[in-house]
Amino acid sequence: MSNNTNTPNSVRVLNLIITVLLIITAMLSIVALFIIPNFDKISEIFMPLPELDSSKDFITVFDSGEADSILICSNGQKVLIDSGSEQFDNELCSKIRNKGIKELEAVFVSHLHDDHVGGLEKVAKEFKISNLIVPDLASNEESAFSVRKVKNDILNSGGNVFNAVAGMVTKCGDFEITILGYYSGQSSENNRSIFMMAKYNDFKFLFTGDAEAAAEKQLIREGINFDCDILKVAHHGSDTSTTEEFLKIATPEYAVISCGKDNEYNHPSSVVLDRLSAVGADVKRTDLQGDITFHFNSNELNVSVERLIEN
Repeated sequence: MSNNTNTPNSVRVLNLIITVLLIITAMLSIVALFIIPNFDKISEIFMPLPELDSSKDFITVFDSGEADSILICSNGQKVLIDSGSEQFDNELCSKIRNKGIKELEAVFVSHLHDDHVGGLEKVAKEFKISNLIVPDLASNEESAFSVRKVKNDILNSGGNVFNAVAGMVTKCGDFEITILGYYSGQSSENNRSIFMMAKYNDFKFLFTGDAEAAAEKQLIREGINFDCDILKVAHHGSDTSTTEEFLKIATPEYAVISCGKDNEYNHPSSVVLDRLSAVGADVKRTDLQGDITFHFNSNELNVSVERLIEN
């Protein structure tokens, strides 16, 4: 008796399951009819953008007019040294985006002049900055206000802000970046520029901000080894920087000058060009050659230039 009662219920449940399966199969067939022919297009739309090529380690000195901005990339990590002027902030951000970059592991501010930090607010809006390294912000320089604003924004978004200190070391992929000297007690903002060295295997790239003779002498007096393969020439090639004494220790194979085409300051100075020639440096200039990129590969160093904008 119990078997006769349960059989109809079992059949009804089985029929219901079969009906549901048929409906699902029909729906999948209809969906497939529309999706499969367009699969390539849909895959392309939802495919993540390619990340920075981690097999390429390079440093690019951007053509940013009479200003400074330098990008270091290695193993997918990115560090920016200075952010140029506000006049070129859109172009700078476009160049960074064109390299497939969405965020920056660190940004260094060499000193608080607008031609080195004027584009920072724009960069901070366009890219996530995980770490910001800054000089003393208790300054009357106009740009100090905008750097303090960016500092607060980064802290509020969970990032980190560090005060520059001589001896500070950070990594960017295979590059080791060291702050060699920072002289906050100097009377001029240019001489409060941070000296930094990026080391890749046996190659060394020296960054000088706008440091002038007084800061160079202090670095020399401290006995710091700043011998380098590549020198970012200070203060856009001004004759107030890059002294003979400094170059005798630096002895760069390459010297990069970031300056604007037909600039009002007549940078770079012929005196500095003569000094660089005397130590055998191969001079590269953004005003003549555009963006200048140094490619690092094991024990090889290659240089390429690319003009993207006219100043």
